[in-house]
Amino acid sequence: MDGTVLWSASLLFFWCLFVWMVIAAFGDIFRRTDLSGGAKAGWTALVVLVPLVGVLIYLVARPRMTAQDRQITDREYQRRAATLSAAERIDKLAMLREEGRISPAEYDSLKRNVTRSGP
Repeated sequence: MDGTVLWSASLLFFWCLFVWMVIAAFGDIFRRTDLSGGAKAGWTALVVLVPLVGVLIYLVARPRMTAQDRQITDREYQRRAATLSAAERIDKLAMLREEGRISPAEYDSLKRNVTRSGP
């Protein structure tokens, strides 16, 4: 009896995991702008006809970071940067200066821009 509950819980977990993987693969296939309509149809057919193998092949074959992913990441970074207070932006600039990623002159110029723009 005890083994049946554990077995049922394991099956339920793996079934939910499988469904989540298929939905995530479909979401990614249809969200991407770098795939043509034929490529989207091909990936969809593969995932529908051979779900587990199709999803695994898609996960292996999919590029790690596409241009579209970089755009989304850049927009998110800009959105977060826009919500920082002036003090937080100056702290980030000071950290960049200490790391040597910006020069002291660039730091002073950027700091003036931050203090002019306000919080």
